[in-house]
Amino acid sequence: MPIYEDADWADYAIKAHLEHVDHLIIGEGYHGPIWHFWTNRSKDGTRNIIKRYKDHPKVTLMRNVAGPRVEIGKGLSFKKILSKFKRMGIREGDWIMLCDVDEFYTEEQMKKIRRIMRTTKKDMIRLKARIFVYDFTHYIDGYSKRLWRYTKGMKFHFYNQYALYANGSRYQKSEHIALEKDPMFHYSFIRTNEREYLTRLMEVKGGSRSKESLDWYDHIYYKWNEKNADKLYKENERNTGVYGWWPGSERVIKKYRGRHPKILDNHPYRHVPDMRNIKTKIVTTP
Repeated sequence: MPIYEDADWADYAIKAHLEHVDHLIIGEGYHGPIWHFWTNRSKDGTRNIIKRYKDHPKVTLMRNVAGPRVEIGKGLSFKKILSKFKRMGIREGDWIMLCDVDEFYTEEQMKKIRRIMRTTKKDMIRLKARIFVYDFTHYIDGYSKRLWRYTKGMKFHFYNQYALYANGSRYQKSEHIALEKDPMFHYSFIRTNEREYLTRLMEVKGGSRSKESLDWYDHIYYKWNEKNADKLYKENERNTGVYGWWPGSERVIKKYRGRHPKILDNHPYRHVPDMRNIKTKIVTTP
């Protein structure tokens, strides 16, 4: 579980994922280049939350690797995580799962995932997600690499989270797509205004996004509402060639009226009508 400046989500995510995994490695720190005087460590209270779990029998704490680019930092951090799992005695056939700090599952979804892990002949599972934006009602569709079966000689490429077999070929050629009809919950854009801008600024400085993504913030992200959605999608199409909300993507915002994972019932952002109006993080415990 990678964590950086996530005090408003960390406690919820750790408690939720400890219910589903045999062991949880929490990696704290920004993956990109050292970009400020406080280095790449969280300074919003995240580290104090993580420290509460340092003696938990199912938890290992580590610092993420800072790379010259975000993708390289991620890849090197995954290599570090795999080394830790090997020392713990990971066996062939065991699964490694990436859990983002703002990503949650219902118990029924986890049952489906465990069933697929037992039956699939594929070695990587990509999950469909509802990626929530602005609030707990609006979302876009997405897919994320999330589970890899451990095989003899498995390794991670130094760039991004590319799992490789012993012979150097990629796991992507052996992929199972799951949760198509019941996507998992990813609250990627349920962030304070300040945090969202900071994230994109770091990504630009870290080389993982272009400066045009900051323009997208000004022209699309901050201006979107249901009434002007089509107009902004067309503006995005003029700029990127693709009709949609996300830069260069056909993903348009949809509405969700169903239930969310129970652990988030009392989350401070659960009933906020628009996160763009929230500047400062609200930190609570589940």
